[in-house]
Amino acid sequence: GAIDQGTSSSRFFVYKISSGEIVASTQVELNQEFPKEEWVEMDPEAVAESVIFCINKCVEDMKSKGLNVYKLHRIGLTNQRATTVAWSKSTGKPLAKAIVWLDTRTKSIIDNFILQCPSQDNNYLRPRCGLPFSTCFPALHIRWLIDNVPSVKNAIDEDDCLVGTIDSWLIYKLTGVHQ
Repeated sequence: GAIDQGTSSSRFFVYKISSGEIVASTQVELNQEFPKEEWVEMDPEAVAESVIFCINKCVEDMKSKGLNVYKLHRIGLTNQRATTVAWSKSTGKPLAKAIVWLDTRTKSIIDNFILQCPSQDNNYLRPRCGLPFSTCFPALHIRWLIDNVPSVKNAIDEDDCLVGTIDSWLIYKLTGVHQ
């Protein structure tokens, strides 16, 4: 099977390994929120629920076709990568909305970094990592959350904060492994 969790939808596919034929698939559209200009957020719980719904629907479809769901041995995960989620280690609940990779609220953090670079150039890190500074980087989202969302800062101070991208969040929600 394959989870494809994107910015606008979540999908799940089950396919035959021998032929690549898709035997079940489900897609659910997702809402993005735009609370301020240049901000893009998502509800992390809604993202997880959409993936769980898609998986459950495909399992139902497989059963209705007489397919053995226990032959589904592996699930791959592709996702929107740089969308960032912070959640409570003790409750498993999000501490804030997910900051979507399209969001540019961290522009001022980048501007500050550039001013501290010897060359004061957006490409300062390119020779080291291959990329210029970008507002989509999760580390910048994390910095913004720490500086601007009291529940995130408090959870960090209390050693109760987990932060990751959507794939980390989904693995956390889907596996029940919380250590």
